[in-house]
Amino acid sequence: MDIDEGIEIVESSVGKEMVENVGKDTVVEPHKGMEFESEDAAKVFYDEYARQIGFVMRVMSCRRSERDGRILARRLGCNKEGYCVSIRGKFGNVRKPRMSAREGCKAICMFMLSLKSLENGW
Repeated sequence: MDIDEGIEIVESSVGKEMVENVGKDTVVEPHKGMEFESEDAAKVFYDEYARQIGFVMRVMSCRRSERDGRILARRLGCNKEGYCVSIRGKFGNVRKPRMSAREGCKAICMFMLSLKSLENGW
């Protein structure tokens, strides 16, 4: 991590992003109404939040526009969210049974493209 005059470069699962340095012990919690410049900025924010709290972020789902395929909403959450659903085929197990990492964690955040700023904001 490089720190230079209150700006810090954070390396996350989606790449490197410059964010404002608010302090090592400060945890900015996501809340309704937050706005981001891009989808990647939202991912970087939630990835950093997850790291500070102590879980690993994963992309859970996305909703795309039927018209042009643009991403309208993205759900991010803990990699241990929910429970693993058994995968069974017509003739029994399809895959070798493995231990599941899912524990039912409820950490989820939904990011949606803002209607008033379709051109430039999340």
